[in-house]
Amino acid sequence: MSPPPLHRRHAAWAVLTVRTGPGEQFEATLGRLRGRVRALLTALEHAGSVDAHAWPRPFETGPGSARYAIGLGRTPPDAARLAELAGRWVRGLPGVGIEWAECGAVPTLR
Repeated sequence: MSPPPLHRRHAAWAVLTVRTGPGEQFEATLGRLRGRVRALLTALEHAGSVDAHAWPRPFETGPGSARYAIGLGRTPPDAARLAELAGRWVRGLPGVGIEWAECGAVPTLR
């Protein structure tokens, strides 16, 4: 038997939603989000999600919006812990939200 695809090896997900921030272009909001993802991965690692993995491309896009997935690994934080970690991270990122999702809630990632 072969291992499951990488995106199915995660027990839960952090789903990042980015929309145009107040008074700026979507690309500026998106650039700020992308520039801070490494800090979120580091916070997750320090909290015990050592095998967290961010996908570089959005799995959903629309006019002025995009959704990205971060696999939280085999032993992910629960929704409350993710909210606590992300609350600090999302400050200063207007237009950006984060939510916890179960393994099957994220579509196939490439």
